[in-house]
Amino acid sequence: MKNLNYILLAVLFGAGLVACDSSLKSLGEEDVLGINVPYNFDFATTQAVNFTVKAASQNAADLSGGKIHVFNAHPDQGGKRLATYFLNDSGELAIRHSLPTHLQSVYILADSPAAEPVQVQVRNGAVEFEYNLPATSGRGIDAGDDSFSAGLMDDPIDTVRNYFPAEGEFGTIMFEDLWPSFGDYDMNDLVVGYQFSEITNDQNDILSIDMTFQIRATGTAVRAGFGIQFDELVPDDIASVVGTRLSGDTFINLNSDGTEAAQSRAVVIAFDDANQNFPRMGNVFEGRNPRNPDVVSLTVTFEDPVAREDLGSAPYNPFAFFYGTKNVMDENGEFVRDENNDIVTVEFGGRGNEVHLPFNIPTDLADGSLFNNFEDNSAEAGWYKSTDVARVGKNMNFAIAVPELIPHAIQSRRFASALVDTTTGDALEAHAYLRFAAWAESNGTVNQDWYTDNPGNRDESQLIILPDLLDPDPLD
Repeated sequence: MKNLNYILLAVLFGAGLVACDSSLKSLGEEDVLGINVPYNFDFATTQAVNFTVKAASQNAADLSGGKIHVFNAHPDQGGKRLATYFLNDSGELAIRHSLPTHLQSVYILADSPAAEPVQVQVRNGAVEFEYNLPATSGRGIDAGDDSFSAGLMDDPIDTVRNYFPAEGEFGTIMFEDLWPSFGDYDMNDLVVGYQFSEITNDQNDILSIDMTFQIRATGTAVRAGFGIQFDELVPDDIASVVGTRLSGDTFINLNSDGTEAAQSRAVVIAFDDANQNFPRMGNVFEGRNPRNPDVVSLTVTFEDPVAREDLGSAPYNPFAFFYGTKNVMDENGEFVRDENNDIVTVEFGGRGNEVHLPFNIPTDLADGSLFNNFEDNSAEAGWYKSTDVARVGKNMNFAIAVPELIPHAIQSRRFASALVDTTTGDALEAHAYLRFAAWAESNGTVNQDWYTDNPGNRDESQLIILPDLLDPDPLD
């Protein structure tokens, strides 16, 4: 029997169908280089942009109390609406809005019959737009048109519904499950598609949020839960949470308003078991029939309207937690067995095993004793950043979010890699996202579209591409 210390490490690094890749075992650690990430890089694929809108001349009254619509491309050429904002009584707007870092311009359409879509560049984290409406009619939207309003019977009057990442679009959040150990970096242990729909009043404050989550893959051998923390809000700021899905034997405790109990910040749990209606190890093996994503929908209503600077930008502070029974494996990847030849199992994780995006603060229920153990280097590099992990990299992430629905890696295939032979410069392993490493090593200044389907970004032989990424119509 292996000694106890080794068995504990084995539990963290492998269980059941989840095993670390061993294709590089013949190489010494000194022979390969991982992804060299700057210590202060946050792996963010979006940025908060300052939007400033005002009249170019005396016509401010033309849009007094009106609206502007923001698109990611020309609306006549497939552009998706990013937001609709109300202007003040002077026809002006100043607000922060989250945009993909690779997006170099937006189109702004004033809510007026005299308006045309105008392309505006994103410069130094800012969008500045001065409207000058012509006297003749354009192709703009009538001031009274409600086509971009909430469109639901129970939505308040004088509100709009703003979507993130964009109207009709979903983003993706991916997690590794072995934190504070690093694991195999396939980033498929929990894959969640997300869309947030904020109902906003005429002061551009948020009344409520409809959240839609798609459980797209579960490459973990244990259970996975998922939640959102609003870092600047307290539980009393929430009037109600509707739609939380909890299993029958849950350890999640909720307040009467639906927020999670024993939290100083407002925390919303979407689900506590990703496999309640979705198969274990679902959608992570190549050659198998894909399973439709399991959809969980929530509505969070605020006690009073919340300003954008207090709410923060979507996807806010998402996190996963992992727990359950894991099989113990030895250094050769073989199951450890007891005297009766039964596989040795141990309990792993719990509510406190939270995995967040880099630099995002944990909730009050995170197990503080786990930080700065194994490959977690939160004290030195920031929340949820890694130590120098052999053959992977240093200052790495345990989770990633992108504002687009993207494929995830096949089980035990690398999500990304920079492994090269230091003597020859040759790549040492296949990986899914080919330009991720350069993006991360550059502090996010190059290859900002690394996750998109632009040529050269992906090795599709390493990816699970679900049908809804091939067909414009979503899965039934």
